[in-house]
Amino acid sequence: MKLLAIVLSIFFTSTIHAAEQSQPFDYTKIKPEHFDKLEDDQQFTDEQGLTFKIQNTKYARGVYIQHEENGKKRWKKHGAFYSLYEGRVTEMQEYVLGEKHGLREAYHKNGKVQFREQYQRNKKHGLWEQFNNKGNKVAQCDYVDNQKHGKCYDYHSNGKVNFDKDYVSGKRHGQVLQYNSKGKLVARSTYNEGKKVGKTEWLN
Repeated sequence: MKLLAIVLSIFFTSTIHAAEQSQPFDYTKIKPEHFDKLEDDQQFTDEQGLTFKIQNTKYARGVYIQHEENGKKRWKKHGAFYSLYEGRVTEMQEYVLGEKHGLREAYHKNGKVQFREQYQRNKKHGLWEQFNNKGNKVAQCDYVDNQKHGKCYDYHSNGKVNFDKDYVSGKRHGQVLQYNSKGKLVARSTYNEGKKVGKTEWLN
């Protein structure tokens, strides 16, 4: 119970502050190893009367909050939830009252980040990034309301930009620029609302 009190004191402070500020729970305050000695389905109520429940299974670790909707009390994921496989954390997703809201990360077998993205109210919103198992960035893209919107980049293994693409509401729109591994522009093409306009221009 002493360990439970320590873990939950960290969790409560961050969660309550986040709720008051309408911001996602800071996942850095609680880690999957904090659940090692906590029981699945364990429930508790904090000093403000908020009721929580632990999920601690072979495949998932996180905390639910009891939330009333239309006169009925329901359990909602709240804070950082971890997915596990063979004892290894494969994914972390932040939630606020049952909705994906905040950071999501997926991990390579060596623990390095494979994907990193942001959510707002269950939709991808913000920067999406992909990395190889050495930690080098492979690609990135901006999202708005679950659609690619803005700049997207693919990278060579040396970190230089390979493709530079523009998107509007999920469709390629504008120029697509291709560079070689030395940073020289080698090709240019144009798109209009997802459809290619003309032929690719290859540059000497």
